Amino acid sequence: VPRLGAKTERDVHALIETAARNRSRAHVLRQEAQSTFYRQFSLSDLVDADTAENYASFSVQASSLQRFDAAHHSPACRAAADELASAGETKRLDEVARVFTPGILKRIHVEDPGYGYPYFSGTELFQYDPQPRGHLSRRAPKIDDYIVRENWLLIQDAGQLGGLIGRLVRVTPAFANSVVSNHLMRVATEEATDAAYLSVVLSSPHGYRAITRNAFGSSIPQLDPAHIGALRLPWPKEAVRQRIAEPVLEAWKLEDEASGNVSKATKKVEDAIEKGAAN
Repeated sequence: VPRLGAKTERDVHALIETAARNRSRAHVLRQEAQSTFYRQFSLSDLVDADTAENYASFSVQASSLQRFDAAHHSPACRAAADELASAGETKRLDEVARVFTPGILKRIHVEDPGYGYPYFSGTELFQYDPQPRGHLSRRAPKIDDYIVRENWLLIQDAGQLGGLIGRLVRVTPAFANSVVSNHLMRVATEEATDAAYLSVVLSSPHGYRAITRNAFGSSIPQLDPAHIGALRLPWPKEAVRQRIAEPVLEAWKLEDEASGNVSKATKKVEDAIEKGAAN
């Protein structure tokens, strides 16, 4: 393990410590937002409830079989979606955000980052401080359709139930204006407050069940933006939405600062190592 000198090591330690504190505080703030959301709408506790990949046998009437996916009719998942749809004033998700998934992306990789956009898939984006898996040519056909903007929400729309599918991640400043895989559904709002509020709803136990019950396909389940956009969600007055969103907005700020500090710490270490190697 290289030793980098007392001052450099202290600086790196301080940056990482600050990042850890920020992320810990951000986690608490997210929990506060979830608690406020559940209290606001008197939602039931789903800690021990079945999910789309874990449910007991049940029966449904043939007249209700608009779809033949068992998970779609899971009592716990259906009850979660119904609770959201009946929690006071509601709106469809596609009434308050643009919900879409671009088509299959032709990935034309370039070696020189100056000629391409950073490219991310769900594998990277669900990690702290994601790093691109490569760069895609700026001249690739319709490449602009795959660029994401800050504070959009992304939902993994393919994969095994119980894995990443149905999970949500926010577009941070670190990878905004980058190219993202077509397997991440976009939920684009005009206001950061609306994005923060929706992140609470969609990442909640109720939201996760409402999303994943719509997965279809046996080998690699998929989600369709038409199904997700049709989800009916609580949409109270702006003051209520803002009260729920505020802790998340603060959490996002803390997380962005944490990522910045980790990047600074990493660069300090790399620069010190390169300087030592040059000597």
